[in-house]
This record gives sequence, structure tokens and C-alpha cells, in this order.
Amino acid sequence: MSSRGASTRTRTIDDFESGQTSAAFGGTTCHVDFIMQGQGQTYAAAFEEWRAKANGTQVIDMGYHMAVTDLKAGGTLEELASLPEQGITSYKLFMAYKGASMVDDETLFRTMQVAARTGALVMVHAENGDAIDVLVKEALAAGHTEPRYHALTRPPETDTRLPRVTSRITRCCGTRCGPTSCLRSRPTTAHSVGTARRRSAATISRRSRTEGPGSRTVCR
Repeated sequence: MSSRGASTRTRTIDDFESGQTSAAFGGTTCHVDFIMQGQGQTYAAAFEEWRAKANGTQVIDMGYHMAVTDLKAGGTLEELASLPEQGITSYKLFMAYKGASMVDDETLFRTMQVAARTGALVMVHAENGDAIDVLVKEALAAGHTEPRYHALTRPPETDTRLPRVTSRITRCCGTRCGPTSCLRSRPTTAHSVGTARRRSAATISRRSRTEGPGSRTVCR
């Protein structure tokens, strides 16, 4: 029932009444829709726009997610933080759909900061919009417009694994921690982090037994 792109305002065939009626016959009793904030639009205005769409046509229980698309000329961080008090407890961010609903890293990060303070849930469409945009332009230039190219221009590598560069971490422990329990800068993988944590936990456990209950290990 919602628009896909905040700037293009495309529409689906179903409205709230027809879509929710079909859902009800299928056994779905609650619909949580995406409010797509338009560029330059406040969150309050976007909320009212979506409520107006559903007014008089709602047939099942309903709630909303807020799709954050503009934190510069549109909604503010303060307004975003107030949404959970109004019953909107989840934010949606798109890393895809360049030129429509795609957000930059600053917007993504600041929204997550607000969510951490307010207890809201952050939902991320995690694709690399810039990379996909290049692939789409190349496909169009080559005349590849068949439906299968929608998938081919969005290979798995364009999700959060791009560019598959191993991150590095540095964890320096305090003076009470020996070199065997200090995690030096090293490539981070799920296996290496898990192994390092287990080794560190084992070291702390051994010290707890040998130093007695009055001692403590401090890691900075």
C-alpha cells in the first residue's frame, strides 16, 4: 500500500481497503505499513499523510514504520526521537534505490543513535546503492531490460559484504592483563573473534581462581 520511492511516489494497485480485505480473508489481522517520508517533509506531515490514506478504508489492526529519507531539509533528530511516544517504534532506512529513498551513511548513523536512545527498532535495506546504480546503468546501456536483469544487477556481493574487506580491531587491555589475554590488531572474522573471546574469558577465569575473590581484572 505504500510508495516505493519517496521522491517518485509510485503507487501499488491495492489501496488500504482492498489490500487489507485480502489480508483478512487470508488470516492476517494486523498490517504495519511503511510511511515514506518525502524529501523536505517532516515526520509529522508524513505521518498525517499516511493516516489520511487509511482513514475510512482500514479494516484490520494497523501500525506504522517510519522510513527515514531526509534528515537535512526534512525531519529533525528531535522529531524522530518523539515518534515512539506516538506509537511508531521502528525506523526503516534504505541503502539502495539511489535518487529515491537511499540515505547516506551520516543519516544511517544518526538514526541509529536516536534509536539507541529511544529503544526504537532500526530496519535496514542493506544493499550498496551506488554499486547497484552502476550495474543498472551498464545493463540499460547494453539493452538488458528483461526482468531477469533486475536480479543480475543486484548480485549477493552488493549487500553488506561489499567490498568484502576484512575489518580490523584493536583491543588494548589494562596493566593487569598479560600479553596472552590482550587482543592485538588482527584481521577480524567470526571465528577469530570467537576464539579470542574464549581465550580471554579463560584467562580471566583462571585469574579469578588464583587471585581470590577480592581481586578483579580491569580491561580498558
